Amino acid sequence: MQEQVGQGSTADIYRGSWRGLDVAVKCIYPDYFHSNESGVSFFAQEIETLLRQRHPFVLRLMGACLDPPENGWIVTEFLSMTLKEWLHGHGERRKESGIASLSNFPGTYIYMAPEVIRGEPYNEKCDVYSFGVILNELITGNHPYIETDYGPAKIALEVGSGKLRPTLPKDDGQLEDLIDLICRSWDEDASMRLSFAMITCTLKKIRERFIQAVQL
Repeated sequence: MQEQVGQGSTADIYRGSWRGLDVAVKCIYPDYFHSNESGVSFFAQEIETLLRQRHPFVLRLMGACLDPPENGWIVTEFLSMTLKEWLHGHGERRKESGIASLSNFPGTYIYMAPEVIRGEPYNEKCDVYSFGVILNELITGNHPYIETDYGPAKIALEVGSGKLRPTLPKDDGQLEDLIDLICRSWDEDASMRLSFAMITCTLKKIRERFIQAVQL
């Protein structure tokens, strides 16, 4: 392994080399397995999901180890930029858009679930929360909390206390179902958030309705 290139709520990401290829090594924190009863099964499910995916737009799994709590890691192909950098012109930032004011935020900080911010035990529902924030960002085209002048500490305090969420898109009569999905994904009560199976089912239904509306 080489330098650390990322950090999340459950793992550190390192750049590495394997058989002459650049790879990313995701090392799960031992505390994640200690504090989460479902941590092992959730991690195993992630590995299984990656094993089943064979697509040019999905990270290719190179290897994995599941021997908790000390050893839990996943090796995938290494991407030279984040999705956000690619979407914004290969890392370019436009000051007039206000994006620069968020440039000092830790990579996943603004997508972090309240229970993670508060240092409480958490499970896969923290990823559902992050999904809700990302889905909202994709629909609105705005970075989370860009409309505020809050710094990271203030955002963490407000999100952790249940007082702050990103601004939702305006309902034009066609986004009602997506807005409802976002709100149910970032519910303050983690147990009330949807499962990813339900999210997938809901998105398929929304897609079908959009297709039918276009064909009319």
